[in-house]
Amino acid sequence: MLQALSLVFKLGKRVALLPHAAAAWAQLSALHAGQQAAGGGGGGGVAGVLARKLTIKLATRVALVFLVPRWVCPSLLVHFAQS
Repeated sequence: MLQALSLVFKLGKRVALLPHAAAAWAQLSALHAGQQAAGGGGGGGVAGVLARKLTIKLATRVALVFLVPRWVCPSLLVHFAQS
């Protein structure tokens, strides 16, 4: 499930994801707190490492949705459009 959500937050448009990002962040925080309470790794072993990796990946992608899009210089866009 974490991998599927990571893919959605990678490929989805920011405008479409923004209304759902707060709920995803809340659920992700609760999942992380549960992993910490269970011993830090989400069960230990390879499964715990994978769960932690996917949790961090999803948290990064959800956080990027909250950031304001960066401004790109219009002259730079013209330069890349010509090449």
